[in-house]
Amino acid sequence: MSDISERLIEARKKAGYETAADAARALGVKPPTYYAHENGTSGLRQTVAEQYARKFKTTAEWLLFGNADPNMVGAIPYEIDVAGLPLLGIVQAGHWLEVADLPEGTSYPMVPVVRDPRYPHAKQYALQVVGDSIDQDYPDGSIVTCVDFADSGYALAEGMLLHVERHRAGGQLVENTLKWTERRKGAMYLVPHSSNPKHQPIPLLSLGSDTEVVAKGFVVGGWAPRPTPPKAG
Repeated sequence: MSDISERLIEARKKAGYETAADAARALGVKPPTYYAHENGTSGLRQTVAEQYARKFKTTAEWLLFGNADPNMVGAIPYEIDVAGLPLLGIVQAGHWLEVADLPEGTSYPMVPVVRDPRYPHAKQYALQVVGDSIDQDYPDGSIVTCVDFADSGYALAEGMLLHVERHRAGGQLVENTLKWTERRKGAMYLVPHSSNPKHQPIPLLSLGSDTEVVAKGFVVGGWAPRPTPPKAG
């Protein structure tokens, strides 16, 4: 194992990531890519070292060359982590895709937003809003940031803005959308905050035998575009 590999493992553990898989999820990179860097089978480029250093709260110089103070590991404040989050796709109510049409092995672009420090070890990602199903909160073109639901350790509760996958036709059709959880007369509903009346609340437990709902994540932040200002003159 190379010196770089040993320093990478040391930095990862001191930053609180027990396994390489935990680190890969937090970094938003494919696990095999990170494993190859940690076990030394793939070289570590400067730009990648800088990304890892931000996450592990150290410096790229220490990871690559070991010529900085090793006590810097774990000393850099988390708030400077601006490596970004992967943009995993769009959310659009009523837009159903066949599973066979979904891309495989996609390399997702990064958006320059900061990870939410309240969930340091959970996978986080971004989505782009298309359409008007949640336009009272996030209009068309907005970017929302999410925490992976299963990774978070949280239970479903009222007042969450969920990234929801709905499956139909035995899982062959998939819809991605954003919905609020709201309790009405003792039942949990998925509720759109929309100016369009066609988007109606959905009872979570009465979706029909052909529909399955999966909570993929919950929204922790977002950015909404402002209207284009009028031109002078």
